[in-house]
Parts: sequence; structure tokens; C-alpha cells
Amino acid sequence: MNLISVVLPVKNNAAVLPNLLADLKQQNYQNFEVIFVDNNSVDQTYQQLVAFKRLSGIPTTIISQRIRQSIGVSYNQAIDHSNGKYVMFLTPKMRLHPSWLAQVSQTATTKQADIVGYNGQNQQFNDPQDLIASYLVGQTPMSVAGMLINKKLAHSIKFDSKLSMHAETFFLYSIFRNTKSAIFLGGSVRPQIVSKKVDFKAEHLQIVSVLESISECVQQNYPELMPHAWRYKHQTLTQLYRQIKQLSLSNRRIFKGELTKIKAELRTIEFKQLEFSNIGRLKSWLNRQFDRHMIIYPETENSVKLSESAGDLSKTNLG
Repeated sequence: MNLISVVLPVKNNAAVLPNLLADLKQQNYQNFEVIFVDNNSVDQTYQQLVAFKRLSGIPTTIISQRIRQSIGVSYNQAIDHSNGKYVMFLTPKMRLHPSWLAQVSQTATTKQADIVGYNGQNQQFNDPQDLIASYLVGQTPMSVAGMLINKKLAHSIKFDSKLSMHAETFFLYSIFRNTKSAIFLGGSVRPQIVSKKVDFKAEHLQIVSVLESISECVQQNYPELMPHAWRYKHQTLTQLYRQIKQLSLSNRRIFKGELTKIKAELRTIEFKQLEFSNIGRLKSWLNRQFDRHMIIYPETENSVKLSESAGDLSKTNLG
């Protein structure tokens, strides 16, 4: 059995952490260690970690940060302290099925996969281009939470320590671009991420630079995937625009300049890259303003082929 290093950054999560700690104790798979990175918590989080280390019987490392750091720094510190062949990143608000570690470990071993995650579709990718295409159209997970990743691969990529938010986004793209094999499982055995609406912060704007980096990388390495990259960028910027518009008037004024730039970028993508018709631009505007319409992106002959490649043609049924 391969050793798995479970990585869990925490910061003032005492209210939700006990559920995940209980899930770790109930795992059927025994060959794993847990690495906590406490980002200067001021509640009872650290005490819960100490109790887990003392009573669980699971090899545990606690890294205490005296000064609050970005999530990228926390992830990188944990990777450096890990001893496993694989790493798995968790978040305090998620839940783990008792058989999840056992299932992903067995799959990684038998299929010789660098990445094992969950998307409900039982897919296997052996070509990075197909995996990137699937990522851009939203068929693969958009978060590393609960995903098993080869430690050598994760260590060679590392997270961007400058990003306090969205560090996972470019890390995932880089991981997918450098992997030899990735498998995404289906079925009832899966991790569950308890999502919660997050108030808009200035750090959310970091996604703009991340999107630029992804677009540049796609243009350089997979130019034929640019239609997908433009759609991905348009969808993400639309969500960001909507988040800012939902702020109170006083708070929205703070981001007036950013809002104008995002709107201009969206219009540029609609006119020059995605060739929206007038009705398409109207639906896009309604979607941003009122969240009333789902945008249907124009299809070209090339993008249809790419969609098929990212979907039916690139996947291998594992069932």
C-alpha cells in the first residue's frame, strides 16, 4: 500500500473541523499521514489538531505559522514535509467517504495514474491536451480538494505563493498539462465539499491575472484549444462581474475601475474571439446583470471537434 500524505490547511475552522477529523479516523485505508498547516488561528482550531494528533493514532504533523500566509505557501510547506508517494489536499469544510482513500489508492496503483479524482463520469485521460480541453469546458474538477496527486508531480509544480486566492486554479492547469495519466471516478464513494457563499474581497480580482496566464499557456502549447480558453475566460469573468455588481453601492464604488475593465474585456471577447451575434451579446448582458439567461456559446467546426475530443472520444469507461 502506498503512503498517502493528506494535507489540510486550517485557519479559525474550529466550528467545522471536527466532522472532517472524524472522517479521517473512520477511513478504511490505514497507510496515510496527516499534515496540518495552522495559519495563525485564534479560536480552538490548534487545540483540536493537538487532540487529534494525541488520540487518533494516525501519524500527524502540525505546522504552525506565526504570521498569516497565503494558501499557496501553506500547501507548499505541507508538500515539503510530506513523506507519501501521493498527496491529497483537503479543505476543513469537506467530508470524506470512509472508503475514499482506499478507492483512489487502489485506482492509482492498478492504473498507474498520476492523478485520481472524482467527476461522476468514470473517465481516463492519457493525453494532456485532451485533459486540458476537458478542464476548460468544465468536465473535470475545478478544485484540488479530495484529489490524489503524485507527490513528485506536485512538488515539481508547486503553488504560486503570491496568490492568496485562486492558487489552485493555475496549479491544476499546470498539473494537468504535465501529467501522463489522470482518472476521474464515478459512483457513490466520493468526497463532498460543503460549499458556502463567500463574500467578495479584493483578492478575488487575482483571478484576472490567473486567466491571463492560462490563456498565454494555452496559446503557446495548445493553440487549437483557444476557443475553449476564451469561453472559460468569458464564463469566469462573467461570474466575477456579477459578484462585484451584487455588492452594496458604497462597496461597488471601490471596484468601479475594475468593473469597467472587466466589462470591456468581456465585450472584446464577445466581439472578436467568440463572434457573438446581437442576440448573443444581449443574453450575455442579461446574464451579467440579472443572472436570467444561460449563455449558449457559438460553435465552430473546430470547437465541435474539440468538444468531442474532450468528452466522448478521450474518455475510457472504467466501469
